[in-house]
Amino acid sequence: MNDMNVNKKLSVFAIFILVIIFIYMVFGNLLNYDAAEFTNLFCDEKYLYYNNTDGNVCRYNLEEKSVMLIARKKIIVSYDNGILCCKNNNAYIMMDSSGCKIGTIDFNGGITSLDIYKNNVYYKNENDGNKIYKMGIDGLNETKVTDFPVGRFKVDSGYIVYEMNNDFLYSYNLETKESEKIYGGKYCFDFDIYDNWVYLSDYLMNGALIKINIADHSVDLVGEYGTPAFCVNKNRIFYIPEPDQGNKLPSKLNIYQVGIDGKNAVKITESYK
Repeated sequence: MNDMNVNKKLSVFAIFILVIIFIYMVFGNLLNYDAAEFTNLFCDEKYLYYNNTDGNVCRYNLEEKSVMLIARKKIIVSYDNGILCCKNNNAYIMMDSSGCKIGTIDFNGGITSLDIYKNNVYYKNENDGNKIYKMGIDGLNETKVTDFPVGRFKVDSGYIVYEMNNDFLYSYNLETKESEKIYGGKYCFDFDIYDNWVYLSDYLMNGALIKINIADHSVDLVGEYGTPAFCVNKNRIFYIPEPDQGNKLPSKLNIYQVGIDGKNAVKITESYK
């Protein structure tokens, strides 16, 4: 009789453990998302792409003002010309703008920063001192791009714009292979490149959005929005205001747009979900 009771207790305990494992497998990835990763924004002339607070990939139609969920439990890392790159654990999944899978690249945890440009994946290779490499979106033809280490970086308009030790911004001309410092600020929240301008939200200016001309290094103030995340297309800038809850995003977070001149801010989503 005692043996039966012991076996019954063991069975209940085993079922309990299995339930815990199942819950972890279903929700574990979401619990491990860094709050900042939810604020990724990417855009083109027709769509705005973002991670919502459920950790899903959404596409917002700028003309129809409608939202479509295109991928579940993946983090958007980069977007360029109809190609999305989303992270799922150590795998980087290439998708088209509708969420259809194109291919997968597994770096085995050897990178910390990635950007897509002209059907190539540029990435910071931890196995070679954080130097930038590139390969096709099919994972082939790996080539070293820089002989120096970088921090965060973005690629567009023929340039790599990168940080050095979380301090200062530099540009690297992909054609001439020359680097130069373009901005003396430090600790920017986010930056983006569009049409030979670098847009960035400056930490020391409380997240104010400024733009820097890559050619002559001139600096213009776009707006004092206090934004940790934004993206730029031909006519508009899309941004998320800095949340009031420290590093944690509220359950509802609005996305705004302004003209390329920084004027006429309008809320375009009623909920970040």
